[in-house]
Amino acid sequence: MWLKNIKGDKTSYLYWGYLIIIGILFYFLNLYTPYSDDDFHYCYLFGTDTHIRTIDDIIKSQYIHYFEMNGRFTTHFFVQLFDGILGKNLFNICNSICFILFLHLLTITITNEKKDYYIVLTIITTCIFFIIPDFRYPFLWMSGSCNYLWTSVILLVYNKLFNYDIPRILIPILFVYSILCGWTHEGFIIGLLCGYTLYFIINKDKFNTSQKYQLVGLYCGALLLILSPGSFKRFLNTTNDNSSIIQHCFMLFKSIIDLNNIRILPILFLTLFFLHKKKRLYFKHFIKNNITFICAIVILVPFIIFTKNTSYTSRFGFELFSLILLTQLVITNYNKFTTPILISANLISIILIMGAIYYCKVNYNDYISQISQIQNNCKTIITNSSRNPSLFEKFILRHRHTDYSGDYYFIENIYFKRHVIGNKKISFVPQKVIDKIETEEDTFDNFCYISNDTPFYIKRIHNNVNKVTFILKKQEIDSIPLYIRPIAHRLSRYTIKQLDTPYYNTFKYKNNHYIMVAKNEAIDNRLEKIIIE
Repeated sequence: MWLKNIKGDKTSYLYWGYLIIIGILFYFLNLYTPYSDDDFHYCYLFGTDTHIRTIDDIIKSQYIHYFEMNGRFTTHFFVQLFDGILGKNLFNICNSICFILFLHLLTITITNEKKDYYIVLTIITTCIFFIIPDFRYPFLWMSGSCNYLWTSVILLVYNKLFNYDIPRILIPILFVYSILCGWTHEGFIIGLLCGYTLYFIINKDKFNTSQKYQLVGLYCGALLLILSPGSFKRFLNTTNDNSSIIQHCFMLFKSIIDLNNIRILPILFLTLFFLHKKKRLYFKHFIKNNITFICAIVILVPFIIFTKNTSYTSRFGFELFSLILLTQLVITNYNKFTTPILISANLISIILIMGAIYYCKVNYNDYISQISQIQNNCKTIITNSSRNPSLFEKFILRHRHTDYSGDYYFIENIYFKRHVIGNKKISFVPQKVIDKIETEEDTFDNFCYISNDTPFYIKRIHNNVNKVTFILKKQEIDSIPLYIRPIAHRLSRYTIKQLDTPYYNTFKYKNNHYIMVAKNEAIDNRLEKIIIE
């Protein structure tokens, strides 16, 4: 009996039990996720030093934000509500509930068969925890979660309501909700709007009154989002530069190459390809029934390419729609999962999350330690420099001063400075740098490279530093990727002979002064020497 396909009440108990366990574990991931980047910014009235205290403050802030930054009113309202008024502790609870809703809404969007709920939940949680490369940004980071997780929940509710004939008395409320849905995030809405429009064109004779109002409301919200003066300013700031046509073409080509961080869409594409070869009739039926999400994906992929945004969060919209479609295909064409297989998969997911919680807690303790050192007026802030296993890195959110990409140690994060540091002059130094100084105290008259885990050059100094310059060797043609060689002579990255770097810090430790310079991965193979002036 244990080896039979799961069904009936047992399925329901397993489904809700696993969903609650995931929600509890997700809460602890939230609990040990610190503030980062925009979280230090949205607690203020936009563009001012006035702290958000009331809903009225949020409305004023979003009004300014709409004209100066972008049109994402609905999502950023939630960001400022938690960041400015309700606080991180309440956000941790609400975000965990939102994640449970997200998983449940995904499940009931993918299938109407309750007997398949547990199978679907297993598939989507496995994909989310194991396949998505940057879990922390769309799910755990406060600003990111409100923009991606919460938007997903809002739009999944919209999609579910779209399939019902809502009573006329509720249509005004539904219309307002639809406007707020369209006013969320362009990374979802531009594609979905095209998808629902195509769905309307194909099925206009079957459209009921509530669906028409929902679609009109979505259009209104989308226009408010897209036509925001702040969005136009942001677009012009990212495109109005002096780059040549060749460089623009190279950036566009690089944007396509940078799609290497998508995961679910390629799997969906391959599945559809084989489905078209083996089951053409079913393939056409599937495309017709899911035209909204398929159209959304087709529109969003080139949109993201042309924005030249390389972060995973920019791909989250079409990856989410791909997950819905892929899971539908799996449960329709292969529905022979046994209880032991599903429970084993879920136990592995739980073990993964528990490991992630441990490393998130280590990172959170380091964050608290840094805040404590700053409050105690330390000028050299020592950070935990231990790198975590790569399997868990995607769950761990560090604020920019302690990110392992090296350069972030030296970026002046004005929001963190204003919110935490104030007017204090401090330097962030990894623990491994301090360990190196402790063990090799007399070896720093020349630059010493720490390690790939801590990618910095260290040198003892005696004077003030005004400028740091990398002197570079001639670029070896064989080291340039083959597809770039024809235009390499036009790209400054390959022709430059020296480079001034802003990514350095000076600090004092045990009566000695040191300079810490970040490794530049782009030109590291050409580095001949570092000159300090």
